[in-house]
Amino acid sequence: MMLIKNVKFSIIISLAIIFIYSCNNTNEQEQNKVIIDTTTYTGPAKISFTETTIDLETLTAGEIVECSFTFKNIGAETLKISEIKADCGCTVPKLKTKVIKSGETQKIVVTFDSNGFSGNVFKKISVISNSIENNTELYIVALINNPNIINNY
Repeated sequence: MMLIKNVKFSIIISLAIIFIYSCNNTNEQEQNKVIIDTTTYTGPAKISFTETTIDLETLTAGEIVECSFTFKNIGAETLKISEIKADCGCTVPKLKTKVIKSGETQKIVVTFDSNGFSGNVFKKISVISNSIENNTELYIVALINNPNIINNY
């Protein structure tokens, strides 16, 4: 009789622990939904890019290509871009306006000159602003075929 009571008690405790743990997981998922849902964000300026990496795929050395990074100010306050800088002179970012009101969308147009490169190339563009994430890093990647350079990879 005592054994049956102990087994029942163990089962009840186990079920209670499983129930409590599953409630905590649901709560974490609910919190993540709030963070990801950018339509309800009402805080200060916040920059949100549709993508932070663009793959230019395969290029021939000397090609000059253009791509763009689209972003939106999802914050309640005005977003102010103070600086956009690339890690070298082969990559030139341009922005029409550095002041983006709440809800507005803009594009950073980037021109990349592949002259002199060979193999895998990774270029970084830093966007400095008054956003919560005040330094956002964007990347351009490409594979450059250069007939003048022999690759041993």
